[in-house]
Amino acid sequence: MCARLLAIVVAMALLKGVALGADGVVEAGVSIEDASNAMKEAGYKDDGGPEIVPESANSELRMWSVGEGTLVMTFLAKDRKIAKMEYVLMDERPKSTRKKFTLPAVRFSPSTGEMTIKAGPATRTSKSEKGNGEGSTPEGPRQ
Repeated sequence: MCARLLAIVVAMALLKGVALGADGVVEAGVSIEDASNAMKEAGYKDDGGPEIVPESANSELRMWSVGEGTLVMTFLAKDRKIAKMEYVLMDERPKSTRKKFTLPAVRFSPSTGEMTIKAGPATRTSKSEKGNGEGSTPEGPRQ
């Protein structure tokens, strides 16, 4: 009886989709409703956010003000699960000269505010490209 009940509970969880883990972390595969509820409970504000357009007609966005930036969750309209997350930072200059930084977010804990950002692969620079580390380039000091 207990084994059958456990099998039913596991099957229901699989049918519902990935829920937030025990630590309440938002990541790819989590339902957007569960993520939104966790963000609201932690006090984050749903944000219209920066002007970002979904990559495809099959996806939608949900944006949250987090610290000095915006956490953008892209989810698929058909299954309502998070496909990817990005942390977007912009400076306060006018739109024509504004700098925008989009960082791939792997996971976010609404309760602690900790975010894991995915870094790209290490890039190597040749010795001549490094300069002396004091603001100079191989051609001389920067102007």
